[in-house]
Amino acid sequence: LTFVVGPLPGLLAALALVTYALVYTPLKRRTTASLLVGAVAGAIPPLIGWTAVTGSIDAPALVLFAILFLRARGCGRHFSKSCLGSTPAQPESAQTASSKMQHTAKHVPAHAGNRRRAPL
Repeated sequence: LTFVVGPLPGLLAALALVTYALVYTPLKRRTTASLLVGAVAGAIPPLIGWTAVTGSIDAPALVLFAILFLRARGCGRHFSKSCLGSTPAQPESAQTASSKMQHTAKHVPAHAGNRRRAPL
């Protein structure tokens, strides 16, 4: 990306990768602070596109980043419960995993027949 598009998009892509893989992933089982790190990593890709087109980070790009960061963080008006009530991921029991698999197996055939085909 750096060599084809430019150094700024490449730098942002590297930052997103490092933030997600080396910071967010280890933190998500330990602390709710991982939500902040994950929100940053999730809001960076639009900045990559913006800088690929414009070559700079402008005010509209920062506004888009802020909107996505807040949305990913879950602190919007409709998401306050999810923001305040987040807890680190816990290992699920075999019974919970089995229940999820049964639910998925029951609903997949119903949705498989609902595919819409685009007109030719």
